[in-house]
Amino acid sequence: MSEGFTSSETFDSEEKRPSRPKGQGLGCLGWSLIGCGGVLVVFVIAAIILVWYMKSLFVEDPVQAGKMLQEIVPCRVPEGYEPRMAMRIPIVDGSFVVIAPKGVAFAGSDEKAFDFTVFFVAHFPGATKEQLQVQLKQQGIGDGENVQVKDEAPVEIEAGGETFRGERAVSQGKGDGKPMVQYFFPLRAGVIMAAFGPEEKFDEAALKSFLGSIAEKDGNEAKAEPAKEAAPAP
Repeated sequence: MSEGFTSSETFDSEEKRPSRPKGQGLGCLGWSLIGCGGVLVVFVIAAIILVWYMKSLFVEDPVQAGKMLQEIVPCRVPEGYEPRMAMRIPIVDGSFVVIAPKGVAFAGSDEKAFDFTVFFVAHFPGATKEQLQVQLKQQGIGDGENVQVKDEAPVEIEAGGETFRGERAVSQGKGDGKPMVQYFFPLRAGVIMAAFGPEEKFDEAALKSFLGSIAEKDGNEAKAEPAKEAAPAP
């Protein structure tokens, strides 16, 4: 009797136990979807922050870009030109500034836009011509895959009482591409300048004026140092 009563009681209790309604409970699939959604949200937020951060590194205001230029190398921008854009690269403690004629449409990714002379000044620790060329290509300036260098040689330019030694190259685009001139000059430790433009109307006067202003600023700084040492102590 006791065994029959026990089995009956157990049977009744199992019948009275409420069953889980359909749709309740997340299950493994539900929790997996929530986990994936959370990861996706994190990636989206990270991407937004990255885009905002990258935009904050770009400077398109000529005044602010000019200040960055003076931080890289004290100089005087050639007449008719202005700093058009700049960028800081904190990872390598570097920066660069692009200088172009005033009032012209400027688009770094549009090769047709460079029908004029452009100056590119960069500061990278241990900067080399090759590193600067990489930056030029990323900005749409300089030799691309469809361009071949047909003439490259050392060059010297006298400006401001100094001799600037660098390289001059002429690149020829395939098809009907116009010959383009490139100059590369190491200015000081970690600082290098490139000048780029069409060969037939490259602004040699602006290049010489730009280099001369750098020599002038360097000369003024050199003269200022002895004056500080000679000043009497208070």
